Amino acid sequence: MNLARPYAKFSAVKPGDVLITDGGFTCMPNNASKTVHSMKPDYPGDRGLYITCRDGKHMLDGQLDDKGLLIGLRRACT
Repeated sequence: MNLARPYAKFSAVKPGDVLITDGGFTCMPNNASKTVHSMKPDYPGDRGLYITCRDGKHMLDGQLDDKGLLIGLRRACT
């Protein structure tokens, strides 16, 4: 796990952003680069965001903590 970078804030993530996984996923490897997609790409305000995984789609809202952070997902260095 990379403690130098905080977890991504869900409200700031949008389609096309790249997130990096930590070691807590069973459907994705550690340190995998994952591009964010939207269930409804015609509606950019829609929060139906996901990343692809071994099982298909991993919905980002399932990673939310009570502070709005995506547990296990960090922004890629740009």
